Amino acid sequence: MTIEIWLGIVLVCSASLNLFFLWLLIEQSRRLTFISANMNDLIDMISSYSEHLNKVYGMEMFYGDETLGVLMEHTGTLINILEEEYDDVLFLTEPEYGEIENYEEIKETEEDPNEEDVLYPGT
Repeated sequence: MTIEIWLGIVLVCSASLNLFFLWLLIEQSRRLTFISANMNDLIDMISSYSEHLNKVYGMEMFYGDETLGVLMEHTGTLINILEEEYDDVLFLTEPEYGEIENYEEIKETEEDPNEEDVLYPGT
């Protein structure tokens, strides 16, 4: 009788832990998807800022200003870091074009046009 009670307790604990980890997995996936969707917007905003900074640096009034030159380099470095380091997160929600092309190549190689149809010979 006591082993049945212990097995019941272990079953309830195991089910509770599994439900908790399932909930945690869903929450983390939602957060990561949110970050991925907004990372592209962040890079676009910083790129727009960089273009604006280049226009200001090109004005006669500010041309050759060392502070703006350093700020432009810093902005370029920031964009490169975001694109290189967080590239996995950036395209998490969007399929990569390479994967789609590879899928089409695999699909084409699987279908052999010279293969005869067993049910309908001659077609």
